[in-house]
Amino acid sequence: MFQANTMSFSKFSVRNYREKFYEDHFHYTKPLPICMGEEWEWVSRNGEKSLQKIYQHANYIDIFDTLKALYGNPAVREQLEYSHQATDGIKRDFCDGEYFKTHPVFSRHENAIQFILYFDEIEVANPLGSKAGNHKLGCFYYTIGNIQPVHRSSLPSMFLLAVAKSENIEAFRCDANLKQFVSQINKLLEGVELKIDEQHTYKVYGAVIAMAGDTPASNFIGGFKEGFHAQSFIFRTLKAHHDELLLIKEGSSKFSVMYGINKRSELLDMPGFDITKCLPYV
Repeated sequence: MFQANTMSFSKFSVRNYREKFYEDHFHYTKPLPICMGEEWEWVSRNGEKSLQKIYQHANYIDIFDTLKALYGNPAVREQLEYSHQATDGIKRDFCDGEYFKTHPVFSRHENAIQFILYFDEIEVANPLGSKAGNHKLGCFYYTIGNIQPVHRSSLPSMFLLAVAKSENIEAFRCDANLKQFVSQINKLLEGVELKIDEQHTYKVYGAVIAMAGDTPASNFIGGFKEGFHAQSFIFRTLKAHHDELLLIKEGSSKFSVMYGINKRSELLDMPGFDITKCLPYV
């Protein structure tokens, strides 16, 4: 009997078999490869070197697939469908604030999905000395504000969005990852039908309410200079930011230094998301 059980698990040593098993028996969402950019590298083969074009990719987790898994869980769906807005005037969560009440999506659909985006870098190998950073990854996560705070802070309530090597993010930026995410969020602004099974289909709306992160991460995602000096800090507004981007595009590089802006952020393509308010420390 024990020998038979041992043999049945031997197939799990093969990666393709494991992934097929996960897809068949769990709510497994397969990562989608997204091309971040290309570069030329010398590749040695059979003792000869040749210059080859190498495509660098990130792994992206489709947010619609994640939402399908969440709506397929009755306990989670109950929190997604019923608002926990305060009725006593005390502000306890985002949904109790004025920004929520005046948002173009949440003002019309109070149960729309509230995405809180997060970006940070992690070192997976704990190396020392000159090897530090060789295996560093940049990770995008998000939590959902509809889930009550007591449950939202737990690890199962944090969902992976995208992963890429930090060196590739620095070289090619994260435009490819954010463009895919922004495209899906903009579809949620108009409403997306999620088919869970033959009996259950849900019309889902959603928008990004904020992005969490430390100062370098927030400035990087927002397209701002990452070096922060308190004496140089100026209060930003969305209108002024658009004007500054126009000057940088039409003028010289001195405007980029003057306004502390590297590039236009993909997050500006999301209606209702103000990067001067929804990103911390910018």
